[in-house]
Amino acid sequence: MRNGDKSRNARQALENLFSDLPPSSAQSKPGKQNPFEDAERAARVDARPSGDGTIWKESVVSFPVAVEVPRGYESAAHVHEAMERAWKLRWHRKTKDELVTELAPGWGAVKLPDGSTEVRDSNGLPRAVFGWSEHAELRLLTRYTITSREGADGRYQVVAYDRQRNSVLERSLFSAQSGTSHPEWARLMGWLAKLFPQHQDPLRYWDDCEAARS
Repeated sequence: MRNGDKSRNARQALENLFSDLPPSSAQSKPGKQNPFEDAERAARVDARPSGDGTIWKESVVSFPVAVEVPRGYESAAHVHEAMERAWKLRWHRKTKDELVTELAPGWGAVKLPDGSTEVRDSNGLPRAVFGWSEHAELRLLTRYTITSREGADGRYQVVAYDRQRNSVLERSLFSAQSGTSHPEWARLMGWLAKLFPQHQDPLRYWDDCEAARS
């Protein structure tokens, strides 16, 4: 018999000898060392730096228990129910200090330099803001708003602003007065209310909120 035939026969004999033995545990798929690893990962808010603050790559965020109740809502519970429907979020856990929330896919939160946190949708648009002071509360942001801007000469202009399209819809003349003291503040508020009667509702007029209502 040739040497090559002898080697093949020897290998075949070894394979037949151990063919009935169970596979070694070292060769099996390694198991997780921590059986709660997935749960811990799901509940953890992992942070990474971004240009204007810290953005959480996980969608699980802790909100303050208190929430600013907009006009037309009866209570904080009413606001939370509407948020769940409009934003497609899930409430996970409530304590005396926080509400652990899972945001919709693509949403996240950005820690701003002033210490406050901004909730942003899948398009990167700001939808809510909150701080962590003793009396912090979650404030939802409307799509349309009136805001005051300072010009190069130190005078102020008020504008009707669309957050979703990042565009100015209407603007005033410049004045030495700002904010609600500006002489055209009331005019712009009336103009906005005529076009968008529910503009003070932060869960109206945003495209996703309107889609959730249909």
